[in-house]
Amino acid sequence: MVALPHGIQYVTSLKELSIWYCESLTTIPEWIIDLKSLKKLEVWNCPGLTSLPEGIQRLTSLKRLEIRECPILLQGCRRQTGQVWSKIAHIPDLSLHPDPNADH
Repeated sequence: MVALPHGIQYVTSLKELSIWYCESLTTIPEWIIDLKSLKKLEVWNCPGLTSLPEGIQRLTSLKRLEIRECPILLQGCRRQTGQVWSKIAHIPDLSLHPDPNADH
């Protein structure tokens, strides 16, 4: 899959969204911020994904974000220095694997 189906943006009551094994996906569309009820977002094994939408911090219902095996995106999730960090620092339950903040 190279893009999320557009129809998802109209399911505003959606509480959980899992994006798994989308090797050609490079971006998550900005319209994801219209999913005001979204509480949990999982992104697994999307090696081409480089960033998260600019407005993700406006998803105030988002309580859990899990990112696994998305190497480019995880680089941006480094605390304080990653370009993605400021977008996700407010999310109470962050699960990042492998942890980009661990010393290697």
